[in-house]
Amino acid sequence: MTRKEQINLYLKERNIPITSLEANSIIEGIKWADEHPNPNTIKKIFKFALEKTNFLIADNLESIDWGVLIKKAMEE
Repeated sequence: MTRKEQINLYLKERNIPITSLEANSIIEGIKWADEHPNPNTIKKIFKFALEKTNFLIADNLESIDWGVLIKKAMEE
């Protein structure tokens, strides 16, 4: 699922019209958050990857399921 699809689904689940001022505010907030990740979140993800996965032996970065990795790190 693309980021745009995720945002549209979020708005749809909350019955927020895509053309509304509220939707625009939410979209702008999401864009800002995507461009300014929290350093503590990044540290948490890498700590999890280093301690609980075989991240360091991956052949390439495309072989890593980042969505699953991030979700599991955030659950800890």
